Amino acid sequence: MRYRDRFAFFFGEDSEIVEQRYAATFGARAIRNALEHGRRRLISISYPGRTVRVPRGWSVLEASRSFHVPHASMCGGRARCSTCRVRVTAGEDDCPTAEPEERATLDRIGAPPDVRLACQLRPEADISVIPLMRTERPIYRLPAPLRSPEREIVVVFCDFLNRAELAGDHMPQDLLYLLMRYLDAIGNAVRLDDGTLSSVRPDSVCALFGLECGLAQAARQALRAAAAIERAIADLNDRLGRQGDSKVKIAVSIHAGHAAVGEVGASDPPVVMAVGEAMDVANELRKAAAARGKPFAISKPVYAAAGLDASFEDEVMVPDSDSPVPASLSETAPALPHSATPFHERRAALRRLWKR
Repeated sequence: MRYRDRFAFFFGEDSEIVEQRYAATFGARAIRNALEHGRRRLISISYPGRTVRVPRGWSVLEASRSFHVPHASMCGGRARCSTCRVRVTAGEDDCPTAEPEERATLDRIGAPPDVRLACQLRPEADISVIPLMRTERPIYRLPAPLRSPEREIVVVFCDFLNRAELAGDHMPQDLLYLLMRYLDAIGNAVRLDDGTLSSVRPDSVCALFGLECGLAQAARQALRAAAAIERAIADLNDRLGRQGDSKVKIAVSIHAGHAAVGEVGASDPPVVMAVGEAMDVANELRKAAAARGKPFAISKPVYAAAGLDASFEDEVMVPDSDSPVPASLSETAPALPHSATPFHERRAALRRLWKR
């Protein structure tokens, strides 16, 4: 006689009821065993201000990366550097002994006994650690603010027309110094008027205006940036001396139009790229300025958006377009009238200068 039947015979219960009772009992026990088994496989790693639960066998660095905890690491977790090192403040007795590679690195930096490499430390029980190398941001970049992918923007190109010629007349160190001063000047002029650098190359810098404001304000900002670039290049040329063949020659091209704007790459901040009519016309303006030897080429839409009047004796042909784009090719940057700059914009510019 089966045990279930014996139990039913002595206690006077139906065998089916007894079977269900045993099934429920054994099922509950199985669930409890599974939970206890799972708890034994998870451990807690406590950082300053945060605690995470990870499977036993994970390294501390793997836990940091999985939960986006800021944690420096230069060698990629191969115990070849010490940037991921942590101080163990609790649970040190439950940590496995350091392997030879980790021990060699710790000995090389003279680490105390409570310091371990996070990439090699795989705790067997709960542990508390403090990362010793500071990092400015988490490993994974936060999502960038969303912008409209298509909008009206102002594109500014600044081309270094005679870099190759200057390279032949100057030592590499002198040319590097010149490029550093040139790129700094362009970048400062763009940022001062809230522009965004899209690409920076030795021969060309591209900036975008209007990512955070309307087209009218963006056009005024771009024109002010052009004037600032002109002053910066004049100052740079004065530093180079009075020799005519040592002067930096540039061409600033500006156009306002429609473009698709997006952020690409994993850098922080990400690279902002624009594609569309605005970029196409701006590239044609660059060609016209270089061909005619004019430092400034500005299209009519820029003047119109900024509320300015100008004479447009030049025209720029754009591929796949039925009509040319009127433009002003000149020797100097356009002067922005005082009345064309609203008071709140002037006040904001003064505040930015004061902060600097």
